[in-house]
Amino acid sequence: MRALARALPEPPVRAERADGRHNFAYWSTVIPDAFALLGAALTPPRAA
Repeated sequence: MRALARALPEPPVRAERADGRHNFAYWSTVIPDAFALLGAALTPPRAA
């Protein structure tokens, strides 16, 4: 993941790393921000 972040043309807006254990406790902490990011990326811009 660190190599991917270094290879991006721009730095990540947000990057967090945690030790394994990708269980519900972990996912429940990252899903809200992940969905907000996807929602913002998929929402078309408003007409002026």
